[in-house]
Amino acid sequence: MEIILLKDVDKVGDKYEVVTVKNGYGRNYLIPQKVGVIANATNLKKLDDLKAKEDAEIAARLSEFQELADQLKDKTLKIGAKSGTSGKIFGSITSAQTCKCTSRAVEHRSRAKKGCSSR
Repeated sequence: MEIILLKDVDKVGDKYEVVTVKNGYGRNYLIPQKVGVIANATNLKKLDDLKAKEDAEIAARLSEFQELADQLKDKTLKIGAKSGTSGKIFGSITSAQTCKCTSRAVEHRSRAKKGCSSR
């Protein structure tokens, strides 16, 4: 039985790949779990549309991330932390602190572009 995988499946195949599996595995697991669909002419046409749609979404996300990277490229982010006399900090800078500082820097710049006042 040929199946179009809608998700990555370990030891079977990757997303949007057409694979041949045993009939029982396809009917009893892959199709009911919505992990795959039967590879017929209609579904193969839909597969092309799905691939094109996903590629467009990835390209849009990539351009958005590139824009954010360009905004942050020349900025210096300052994150406050307690430190000892030698300059070493106590603990570490967490991803939450980095995310908060980064979002403030991007938000400030986007408000300035729109003509809004900064905090």
